Amino acid sequence: VNNIEVHLQALHENSSNINQIHISSRQYTIHEDYKNPNLEHDIALIYIPELNEVLDDIPTLKLPLKSDFFDNLEGKEITVMGYGKTHDFEPSSDVLRYVNSTVGMHNECKREYGDYYNPENQVCLHTRNTGSACSGDSGILWII
Repeated sequence: VNNIEVHLQALHENSSNINQIHISSRQYTIHEDYKNPNLEHDIALIYIPELNEVLDDIPTLKLPLKSDFFDNLEGKEITVMGYGKTHDFEPSSDVLRYVNSTVGMHNECKREYGDYYNPENQVCLHTRNTGSACSGDSGILWII
């Protein structure tokens, strides 16, 4: 990848609106332990030199440390957002979607998903009769 395009305040992924901001960057660092296809350590830092110029107009939030909350999420209400698939055999959404759910218990999720679930770096959602995060939602926003 030579260039990464970042879309800020984007509701529709493939269209523009008056509030949407597009910024390109050629500087990024992928996590040194990233392994595709299992998506372990699926995170990167993107350097955006123009970001300070637009931050006055965009609300931001401070991310907590993993030790502050990760072990205490079980049973909490959570809202997740992303552009992932709306069903297993359909393409990813081009509209930002969200769903309210509950964080599952580690032992239940391990029993359900086996080796596909790693509580060290994944959150499991109760999804019976509700929506959920799906393929394409990597890096999604959570609101707890």
